[in-house]
Amino acid sequence: MAKSLRPLSYSHRLLSPRVAYLIGARSATASNIIPISNVTSISTDPELIGVGVYREWSFVDVLRASSGFTISLPSVEQLDLTWKLGASYSHYRGNGSGGKLQEFEAELDQTWSDVGPVLRDCIGRLECTIADVLPTTGDHVWFIGSPVKLELDESIFDDSGMPKTEFQPVMQVIGNWMTTASHFMTVDYFR
Repeated sequence: MAKSLRPLSYSHRLLSPRVAYLIGARSATASNIIPISNVTSISTDPELIGVGVYREWSFVDVLRASSGFTISLPSVEQLDLTWKLGASYSHYRGNGSGGKLQEFEAELDQTWSDVGPVLRDCIGRLECTIADVLPTTGDHVWFIGSPVKLELDESIFDDSGMPKTEFQPVMQVIGNWMTTASHFMTVDYFR
């Protein structure tokens, strides 16, 4: 397999594909939900989730003024909606003057969490309180969330949170190049 050196500005491309989550937040003056693929587990004891948001997006201000955020995991059938909700990135201009939360009212649930909207009929959703905001010198602000409520699709996950079947989350490769998981497998533990 041939390999060649590339510019270091491509380093993040080695980390793809990344799952595209919908992150929701609500402040006293604004509410929004956007797709973000910079989401990761920071700790499992205690559970902490990191979300990196591009510093120039107004969503950073909503998160800074919110007590928490929501995370929704869309399925590949929700790719079109996920892309449209990323209006700052996808340049989707909407179908009216009411804004995207009104335009996609049927697909979003505004009542599941006090801290932000979530996606209806998704693979799973999570509510977190903001535990920390990391000072970074980069172009993303990192919000660290402490989970307070989790809901998983019972047709996909068992009571212990283990998958019962294959599922296909939306995954971003780069820009508007998307993919999804196509095959699940297990491997044996070494004893």
